[in-house]
Amino acid sequence: MKIEDTAEQDEFDSSDWYAFHGGFITAVAEESGSEPASYVGDSSDPDNVDVYTNEQKVRKAMRARVLNPEWLDSMEDHGYKGAGDLSSTVDVVLGWDATTGVVSDGLWEAVTEQYAFDEERREWLRDVNPWALDSITDTLLEAVERGLWDADDETAERLRDLNLQVEGDLESKAGDSPAATPEVSSDDD
Repeated sequence: MKIEDTAEQDEFDSSDWYAFHGGFITAVAEESGSEPASYVGDSSDPDNVDVYTNEQKVRKAMRARVLNPEWLDSMEDHGYKGAGDLSSTVDVVLGWDATTGVVSDGLWEAVTEQYAFDEERREWLRDVNPWALDSITDTLLEAVERGLWDADDETAERLRDLNLQVEGDLESKAGDSPAATPEVSSDDD
């Protein structure tokens, strides 16, 4: 059981949430050999205290923020940092699924559509922080490779192609940078 007493934060604000609660669930499952019952007590509104299963609470937070188009669009106001926050959010989705298995294939598909395949968001990410887009596609591919998400072949291939394109963009940027090709001098000069 985990108690939440604020609406100011949710399960996707940092890795602490899944590292603690998800890690504890994983440890109990490993030791006992079966998945434990896991709950989140929400007392953020003292007049409306509620208890959710961990799965319900994570999915509720995903729909309320992670997949909320208004929140996603608002990240653009924060430029490079907003893009980095989107990347961190996808990392936390992976953490929750890896520790508790609560992210369904449908939720992975929705994250992929919103974070990688949405053309306007993808182009914004490529412009303001291509490293964030690279990390997002890496993380989505990791979910597939680890068997956390049973993505269809077409989606996985599309992600691989996007990942390679972004890596190519980053390599090109590095090649254009004066720091990327330092001048070599000799002690004989």
